[in-house]
Formats: sequence, structure tokens, C-alpha cells
Amino acid sequence: CCRCCRRRFMCCRERPYPRASKSWQRKGAAVFYILFGLGMMGGCLAMYIVGGNVASGASNLFCRVALMADEVINGSPQAPDFLGIDQTTLTMQNLTRTMDRDGERMDR
Repeated sequence: CCRCCRRRFMCCRERPYPRASKSWQRKGAAVFYILFGLGMMGGCLAMYIVGGNVASGASNLFCRVALMADEVINGSPQAPDFLGIDQTTLTMQNLTRTMDRDGERMDR
């Protein structure tokens, strides 16, 4: 505060001892800590239970991505999800030949 009061007023005086808490404050803090602790344990239990499903889903995702990448590069002869780059290249070449202005098909 200010030097003129020499710490005599209540606003500037330092407290020589900690303020005693009331019983309702102690009980409220205890209830809060108990509820918070139970909530944290419940959250940990839920994450433990769901963690197996998440790990299984992530493993399935990475397997699927690896399969798709392999089919993009090499193609897949049986039940392909993606026909590979060769099929796409062939389709684009056919489209280019069909749309060619100077080609035989555009003259008809």
C-alpha cells in the first residue's frame, strides 16, 4: 500500500497467522476431491475398456491403407478395391484418343 500509514491500517497490515477455514469449507473441499477422484478413476476405466476397440480399429485402418497402396502400385487380380494405375492409364488413353480433334472419330 502506502508508506504513510506504516502498515497500521487493515488494508496494509500483514496477517501473522493463517486464517482458519470454516467447517463447511473443509467438508465442501473433501466432497469435491472425492467426486473429482471418482470421476478420474471412472474416466481411466472407460479409456481402458474402449482402448481395445480403438487399437483394433487403428490396426484395421493401417492394414487397409497398406492394401490400397499395394493395389495402386500393382493392381489386384481378384476382387479389387482399386484397379491399379494401369487400368486408369488405359482409360485416360482411350479418352484422349476419343476426344482428339484431329483423329478419325471426330471426322464422322
